[in-house]
Amino acid sequence: MIGIHADWAAADVAVASARQSLAVQQRMSDQVLRQFQAGDGTRTDVELMQARQAQARSQLTEAEVMLENAKVALAQVTGEVSSPLTLLDISAQRLPLAHADFARWLEAALEQNPVIRAQRAALQIAREELRKARTDDLPVADLFAARSNSKSSMDNTIGTEFRSSQIGVQISIPIYAGGAVGSMIRQADANVRRAQSDLNAAQSRLTVQLDRDWRNFESARSEAQAQARQLQALSVLLESAQRGQKAGIFTRMDENQAQLQALAAQRDLARANARALVSWGRLMAGLGGLNEISLDAADQALKSPEC
Repeated sequence: MIGIHADWAAADVAVASARQSLAVQQRMSDQVLRQFQAGDGTRTDVELMQARQAQARSQLTEAEVMLENAKVALAQVTGEVSSPLTLLDISAQRLPLAHADFARWLEAALEQNPVIRAQRAALQIAREELRKARTDDLPVADLFAARSNSKSSMDNTIGTEFRSSQIGVQISIPIYAGGAVGSMIRQADANVRRAQSDLNAAQSRLTVQLDRDWRNFESARSEAQAQARQLQALSVLLESAQRGQKAGIFTRMDENQAQLQALAAQRDLARANARALVSWGRLMAGLGGLNEISLDAADQALKSPEC
């Protein structure tokens, strides 16, 4: 579900950026065509600009397909289509982390992960079954006590009464019980080894998964931070280009180029935030902490304004 919502949010930003990029490319193409018709450009410039426009149109189509796929995927799971998430420029930096580094995260996950805990319980049960099977070959001591009271009456005796009491210890020493007991012990021992192997395999899979998710999360956060800074720089550049046109320093083409770069950075920033959100969800699931509380904390982090 987190992946679907993240894909939808990133695709929604990508569609908006692609539409604006296509409009900018159209203006640039018209400008180059007018320059060519006025003798101030070449045919190569026109063809190149038309190719870029076609590429922008293709990117828009691809983004729209991704957006529709995300909507369909969400509708298949929930039966309804809600509004997309809003990925802020600093969403990846605001996601709450249960632990600050991977070593602590892995240690906690190996203790709290539901699959690991279930495998540990299965191993403990298998060991108890083995201990139970081995007791069939051990001597058994039983403490017993009995007491009886009976009365009888015959022709030559009247009111005969018998009382007896017994107390003792009964020891049973198995000598040979066939191959059944040995077979049960071997089977129980094999179950212990299999449970231990399953536990080791589950721990290895969890370690590899968490390592991959942690690296993806750190990479996505770094990329999001870099894209956010680039977007801020491009915003300054775009503002400078707009002011520079009035002073004759910049041209309309410079402004369009800066706007295209800003739109691309905005799209890449949304994708990085989406990647970080998906990786965060997988990390929390591996920890066994993906619950209503953690989701509410993430939701507040995504909605909170920049401080």
